[in-house]
Amino acid sequence: MKLLMIADDFTGALDAGVQFAKKGFSTKVLVYSKDMSFQAEDADVLVVDAETRHKKPLEAYLTIFRIVKPAAESGVKYLFKKTDSALRGNIGAELTAMLDATGKSLLSFVPAFPQINRVTVNGVHYIEGIPVDRSVFGSDPFEPVTEANVEKLIHQQCETNVQTISAGHTPDACQEKTIAVYDCASDEELKGIADSLKKTDSLGLIAGCAGLAEILPDVLGWPKSETTQPRLPEKFLVVCGSVNPITVRQLNYAEKHGFIRIQLTPEQKLNMEYFSEEDGKKWLDWFWDICSKNSKVIIDTNDPEGDNETERFAIANGIPKSEIPVRIPASLGCIIGNMVKRGLNSSMLMTGGDTLLGCIRNLGNAQLTPVGEFEIGIVLSKLISDNNKTHVFTKSGGFGEETLLTDMADKICRRA
Repeated sequence: MKLLMIADDFTGALDAGVQFAKKGFSTKVLVYSKDMSFQAEDADVLVVDAETRHKKPLEAYLTIFRIVKPAAESGVKYLFKKTDSALRGNIGAELTAMLDATGKSLLSFVPAFPQINRVTVNGVHYIEGIPVDRSVFGSDPFEPVTEANVEKLIHQQCETNVQTISAGHTPDACQEKTIAVYDCASDEELKGIADSLKKTDSLGLIAGCAGLAEILPDVLGWPKSETTQPRLPEKFLVVCGSVNPITVRQLNYAEKHGFIRIQLTPEQKLNMEYFSEEDGKKWLDWFWDICSKNSKVIIDTNDPEGDNETERFAIANGIPKSEIPVRIPASLGCIIGNMVKRGLNSSMLMTGGDTLLGCIRNLGNAQLTPVGEFEIGIVLSKLISDNNKTHVFTKSGGFGEETLLTDMADKICRRA
C-alpha cells in the first residue's frame, strides 16, 4: 500500500479515492471496523471511511487515532486526511489525531478546492466568494459551519498550534506540534504548494480535499495508466437524502423538466418497521413499477417547501431530533437495497454519504469500487452485491449547478 486516506463520510471517501482510480491505481474504499488490518491490503491506495462526520469531537479523535497509529507503525509512507471542502465535520480533532498518532511535528493542511471555487485567502475559507459560515453550509439544520477563519475553526476543538501560510511561503520551524494551514486561491497555487511540500519531504502527513488528492500522483511521480468508462443503464434514478438548498434547487428544476419525483412521507422516513409491514411492501412494489416504466425518477426525503412535517412527526412519536438524520438514510437504504435485490437496471445518483452508506449496509456483502468521474465532484463507482451488479454516481449535497440532474439525464438516457 502506497497511501492511506481517511475520510469522515462515504461520499468524501469516494471523492478522494476516484482521483487515484481514474489514473489506473488499484484503489479500495472501506468503512472502518476495529478489526481492520493494513497488512492484509494489497491496493495501491486504501481509503477508509471513518464515519466521524456526525460524531462528537473526542469520539472522532479516538477513531482517527486508532486508524492512523497502526498504519504509521506498519510503515505506510503517505498518510492523507481527506477533509470536506466546506469544512464540515471534526476538523480540529481529526487533524490533531493525525499528528498524535504519527508522532510527527507538522501536518500540512490545504483546505481549498479551487476548481469548484472553494478557496482560502488570508486564513479565511470562501465558498464562491462568500465566507463559508455565511454560505449555505452555515445554515445547515443539523451541523452548520460556524467559523470561516480556519485557525479559529480548528481551535474550536483543540489547542494544537496553527500557522497560516500565505501563498508562496513555508512554515516557520516547529517547536511544537503544528498544523500549517495554506492559503490557496487557484489551481496554480495548489500545484505550487504540493511541489513545495515534496521538496521539503513534507507529503508524508497532509490534509485536504479532492483537489489536492487529484494532483498528488503526478507530484509524487507515480506512473499512471489509461482507464475506460463502463457502459451504463439508460435509465436514471436520483436518490436524495440531502437537505442542502443547492440540491433542493436541482430537484425542483429536474421535476419541472421531465423527472417523476417521489417524496417520502414522514412515516416512511422515520418508522423503521414501515417497509416490513404490509403497506410498506405494497409501496415497494409500486415504486419498483415506477422505476421499471420511467427513465427519469427522483426519490426525495425533503419535506414540502415551507413545511416541517418530518420534525412534527418525530415529536409526536417521541423520536429525538438527533435520530432523524440516522433514520432517514436507513429508510432510503431499505428502499434502494430492495430495488437492487430485484435487479434494478438504472444508473443511480446518490446525494450524501449517509444515503449511500444506508444502501451499502442494507445490501450486506456489497462492495463499492470507484472507477471514474462523470465530472468534477460526481464520482462513478461499481456496486457489486450478492444479487446484482450496477453503477452508482455519488455527489455531496452542496455541489453542482441547478441544471446538474437534467444535464446528467441528457447524457445517460440517450435512448429514452
